[in-house]
Amino acid sequence: MKSIVSDSIAFANSLAGDFDRAVQRAGLVERYFQIGTHAIRIRFAGDALVSSMTSALAHVMNSVASYTDGEFDGLTLSVFDSESTGIPLSEFPFSSQTSSETTERWYGNQGGCHVYFQQGVNALQVLNLHNKQAIYWVPSVEQIPYYVVAAPFLATFHWWFGSKGGVLIHGGAVGDREGGVMLTGKGGSGKSTSVLSCLDSQLKYAGDDYCLLATHPEPHVYSLYNSAKLEPSNRDRFPQLNGSLWKSDQISGEKTLFLLHPRFAEKFISDFPLKAILLPRVMGQKDTTVEPVHSAEAVRALAPTSVIQLPGARHVSFGRMTEIVKRVPSFRLKSGLDLKQIPRTIEALLTRIRNSPQAGFKKEAVRST
Repeated sequence: MKSIVSDSIAFANSLAGDFDRAVQRAGLVERYFQIGTHAIRIRFAGDALVSSMTSALAHVMNSVASYTDGEFDGLTLSVFDSESTGIPLSEFPFSSQTSSETTERWYGNQGGCHVYFQQGVNALQVLNLHNKQAIYWVPSVEQIPYYVVAAPFLATFHWWFGSKGGVLIHGGAVGDREGGVMLTGKGGSGKSTSVLSCLDSQLKYAGDDYCLLATHPEPHVYSLYNSAKLEPSNRDRFPQLNGSLWKSDQISGEKTLFLLHPRFAEKFISDFPLKAILLPRVMGQKDTTVEPVHSAEAVRALAPTSVIQLPGARHVSFGRMTEIVKRVPSFRLKSGLDLKQIPRTIEALLTRIRNSPQAGFKKEAVRST
């Protein structure tokens, strides 16, 4: 990952001026969101990017009436593109390409001002922690890929929540007010299948892609995005999701993206105490079972996708992940072919943990009844 720009704060100020000019040209659109105790205001220059960049956050949208003039003290994120506003960037010290296959990335952090640019996506993210101001720029709404629609502002949220003691985890989460589980693993492990199978159960849904975890005073999960992604080959197993399809003409080979709000609004939960970490594995058998695994295996499952994919503060994020893993039990979720057994097995595990806090260290498998 290359380092960029000699003066991050000066560059951020230049971008803020570009955004102001874009607002003068296209008008201002504002949306407010609440994630845990954190308020976020997103300001758009025009409306071209509003749908693509807020649909996955719709379940945590808040009313502007919740904040009176002069009282907003959260993160302000200013978003614009050059195509719809007609405003190019005054400075652009990067090499842009149109191929989404390009993986070249630039990152810099000078005194709490983060700058990140990724080729292919050609998205620029800047966050100045000192004044709580962030900028997000893309050349055009047409260049936003499906995985950015699924998890918008990911690097910015990584820096912001990281500065508040949280950590973003690449994983799904289900549970209830008494507690729940985080499911994480590499692609093809069955994470999304396991999480989405819980939509037809008593368990509530906190996320499939990324979630926010707080470490103090106790490990706690906060819902971040309402998106879910499935391999096309698994789509037929969840016909109830068809009404939440992002769009029907996704590029061949891409995962299918679903935006679950508002269709499944009653299934969402804003937060819950974390009681266990599950590492899914797809099995060819009918039944679903869980068995305990060592905390080191959970760290190996979390770190590659949660830490390496996000720029900056990696040692801090890794430290918080290992702290969380030490404080809650970890299990292998051996997912069977009968989808209804998956939520039942998770519910049975949560009941055991509530009744016996040391359940995570017992060797026998837990099966649904």
